Amino acid sequence: MGRWRLLTFDDQPSAWCAERLAYYVKKIGYWQHIEHRCLKPHGGKDRALAQRKDWERAQQRSWLEQSFIVVFDEQGLSWHSLRWAKAIPSWASHPQVCFVIGPAYGLERRWLDKADLTLALSALTLNHELAQVLVAEQIYRAWSIEKNWPYHQD
Repeated sequence: MGRWRLLTFDDQPSAWCAERLAYYVKKIGYWQHIEHRCLKPHGGKDRALAQRKDWERAQQRSWLEQSFIVVFDEQGLSWHSLRWAKAIPSWASHPQVCFVIGPAYGLERRWLDKADLTLALSALTLNHELAQVLVAEQIYRAWSIEKNWPYHQD
């Protein structure tokens, strides 16, 4: 199986977010190794500058260029959990998969252009930490469905 990464941007995640992410990363590990990579945002209060710097810093990671990239954006496809589960075999066939969740000020447009798949989490606007946990939970739920694992009994 390939390497999976959950890429987030945060100065310092709150304790509840870090704890929940670690919880789901561990549970996903039953079937797929996944690591959480958090990049510290730069650029201060200038949104455009911060987005540009985040993009430039992320592009310095050679593994990103070789990854199947799933970006989360409100304009993305709206999938239910069963559709996520159906995507698991396809995602698992890639040598590397990177799930990208933007910071509070959002991702630069180039992320959407580079993405192999853009998904929406909700029609609602979500706090970026809540979005991080939601993505991790849905990856775990999708694996649970794919493996016919009793999600609520583990």
